[in-house]
Amino acid sequence: MPLRLYHHAGGMYREDGKVVCQKCGAELDDNLLSADPCLIQSTSVIYHDGLYWFINVSGLHAELCIAKNIIGQIQYLKIRCADKATANKLHDLVIRSVEEEGAINISGLYSVSDELFNFIENNRDKIIFEE
Repeated sequence: MPLRLYHHAGGMYREDGKVVCQKCGAELDDNLLSADPCLIQSTSVIYHDGLYWFINVSGLHAELCIAKNIIGQIQYLKIRCADKATANKLHDLVIRSVEEEGAINISGLYSVSDELFNFIENNRDKIIFEE
């Protein structure tokens, strides 16, 4: 079952051995994420089958990222599509996900939309993750 985890935009502090968001009081995990969104709008990642899913925008290019970890030296998986139609649809959904939160000309991390996640999961025979 996929789990949406949220970044927290406020400062953090330690309390009783836990890391807590200064803005909303959410307890953060080792990746500084929580299952509850922050009071300040921020992006999220999807954690599913041991992998983190997010979108990185840089230089007017949006890239769907699937990684084994999200801190330290990030270990990304390659994403390959079996056919051009699937690749085009995947690209369109990545751009739509970015536009839900910002724009292709604003670099940063963006959330994977539910529509994009479901498309990938429903087309795993055509969308391959490689080490």
